[in-house]
Amino acid sequence: MNEILNLGLILSSFAGGMFAAFIGALPAFILSGVFILMGVSIVLAGGPSDVLNFLGFGPFFGPHIAWASAVAATAYAGKKGLLESGLEIKVPLGKLNNPNVLLVGGIFGVLAYLISAVLTQVNFPAAPVAVAVFVNLVIARLLFGQSGLFGKPEGPKQVLPAAETLVSNILLGLAVGMATAYITMATGNILLGFGISAVILYYLQMGFEVPVTHHISFTAALAALTTGNIYLGAVAGAIAALIGEVITNLFVKDGDTLIDPWAGTIVVTSFLFYFWPKG
Repeated sequence: MNEILNLGLILSSFAGGMFAAFIGALPAFILSGVFILMGVSIVLAGGPSDVLNFLGFGPFFGPHIAWASAVAATAYAGKKGLLESGLEIKVPLGKLNNPNVLLVGGIFGVLAYLISAVLTQVNFPAAPVAVAVFVNLVIARLLFGQSGLFGKPEGPKQVLPAAETLVSNILLGLAVGMATAYITMATGNILLGFGISAVILYYLQMGFEVPVTHHISFTAALAALTTGNIYLGAVAGAIAALIGEVITNLFVKDGDTLIDPWAGTIVVTSFLFYFWPKG
């Protein structure tokens, strides 16, 4: 418990959440992907894991801190009328010149750190970072949203692209899943595909309608490493794509803040694979 309540980590998480809000939620997550990919590359080259641990998943750029805190700050800005809605996750919030928005980012950064640290300490049977993201954004919806937990049909619509049909969703999941399962089995690293998927979202920030796939790549990698079968990894990727669409329809489609369907997917799939027979 003393390790969890480390003042340096708490203050760093607060600072990380504020910085993420300043630059915007999607840019912050893309930077998470950059440092995750950089850290994985260093590890695969035989180097230390410091970049991965302290940047990719640390208090400055960890997805649970950088991404979730900035999304929560965006929800707050939407509630206060500083943005058209709490779904504008591409917007750097520093331009709003409102210190309260940045402070909300900092507070949610600390909350994300504490949730993840406690879950890691108790060996919770699902990915702690994903749980921290999802819980943080449910709290943000309840505090700052006007649409209720499951949204209202007349409210703002989702702001990120998704596959348009069931078939295209399955094909996307199979394609990303197969490619990720292959590179995961070849390298033995579960985060390589996740990092690639996160960095690709740079094109989304630039206005190109690329799909969000990090939930697919992580699930496919987890499945491949757990089962030792790349084909099951590909199938798991397709299942993850469908789970993500279900969660999007439940929480995001008619909501006025973002509840992360991709983190929600990773929570579900990591929980299921936690109980997969080992050996």
